[in-house]
Amino acid sequence: MTSIQHRQYFNERAESWDRTSAGSERLSEVVSRCGLQSGQRVIDIGCGTGTLIPHIKNCVGKEGTVYALDFAEEMLRVLKTDTELSSVILICADIVKIPVCDHFFDHVLCFATFPHFNDKRAALSEMRRILKTGGKMTIAHLMGSREMNQFHGRAGGVVQHDYLPHGEEMKELLRRSHFSEINVVDEPNLYLAQGVK
Repeated sequence: MTSIQHRQYFNERAESWDRTSAGSERLSEVVSRCGLQSGQRVIDIGCGTGTLIPHIKNCVGKEGTVYALDFAEEMLRVLKTDTELSSVILICADIVKIPVCDHFFDHVLCFATFPHFNDKRAALSEMRRILKTGGKMTIAHLMGSREMNQFHGRAGGVVQHDYLPHGEEMKELLRRSHFSEINVVDEPNLYLAQGVK
């Protein structure tokens, strides 16, 4: 579960969020590492204003379906105004209470969001619940855990203590959350944690 203070923090920044996003080439690189396929049903958890969604849509094609989930309603409002993303299904909900049935998605993607989840085990459990058997989960960042944690520390305020587990810690979290085929990359310019249900 995420806090009311976190929701307020992200709602207040929704209008300017895209201006702080990474370049299209790096976002495309992250999505390409996910192994998405045409026709898949994919959810972008903590989607923000949707910077990753065009790249996801390119991978899953017209036969696929993209869902965008965020707990900050202003982020989704900004996303909704983008006509290129009009076919995306929006969900405003907390990570631990996703209003979707079990075994629903082929891929769960969580980009630049995981540190903000207070209960990381509960978040992983919910992500696994909504995955189909054999489905894949990806947590990604454009910084390693050390950089990310220093970044949040410098930012201060409500995100000051938001924490991205280092590689070995994340592997253990994924094991305890009953993911298999676990792979974690934790290096200066890329963090990628993946597991299969």
